[in-house]
Amino acid sequence: MSSTPRRILFGGSDPEFLQCAAEQIAGLVADRVNLAAAQKRLKEHLRAHGYQPSDGDLDTLNDFSGDERLALVLQTNFWLERGYRRWIKNQDALVLQRWPAQEVVSFSHKESHEDQWALAGGMLFKGRMIALMNDPVWENLSPFGLPYEPFALDGTLRARGVLRQDWARLNPPQADLTPQPQDRRFIQDLEQAAARCEDLLRELLPSAEQGDPLDLSRSADASFSSADLRPVTSSEGTMNQP
Repeated sequence: MSSTPRRILFGGSDPEFLQCAAEQIAGLVADRVNLAAAQKRLKEHLRAHGYQPSDGDLDTLNDFSGDERLALVLQTNFWLERGYRRWIKNQDALVLQRWPAQEVVSFSHKESHEDQWALAGGMLFKGRMIALMNDPVWENLSPFGLPYEPFALDGTLRARGVLRQDWARLNPPQADLTPQPQDRRFIQDLEQAAARCEDLLRELLPSAEQGDPLDLSRSADASFSSADLRPVTSSEGTMNQP
């Protein structure tokens, strides 16, 4: 067992728990386990090592054995790794030529994200939240300051590619531009994301305590699929769609 597991967001500092979480996240990415099985394994690990939350932390986001905290750990890290893999595959000159932009897709029935998009510096085109693939707006939208998903901690804010002809029909000022391929290192991105976790957790705790918990109850089978990591091929009509 490695003594220096990879960075796990919201995972605390216990190396054995981090190692176990890393193994479960790898299983989710490889589509070997689902969310329920991964949560069960982490609970078993915590029980076996005598973990007990304090009375004040029981059943809150500070309770590492609680379903909400375990889902936050597993889903956030899964979504981030999946987002990076999709992003790096799409940093291909031919892909960017065909799909120069992407569009925000919301899976929330409770709220509109147009204000959030505007605060991030985004523009609306015929009511649609669209920007060039490598526009800084995506980093501004991300809770971690990264140009790829998750754009919301509950997974309800996603992005999908927009074909060049569809982008041009909206008459944006950058209609003729083709984004240049970029490169990033996931390990460095994890460090950047980790630096924001404490503040993000502080923001999440009050709403959870007031009866408005972070909704991380979506089906693992619906949310986790290795199909989202498939590469673009010339025969496909869409790019790595969610």
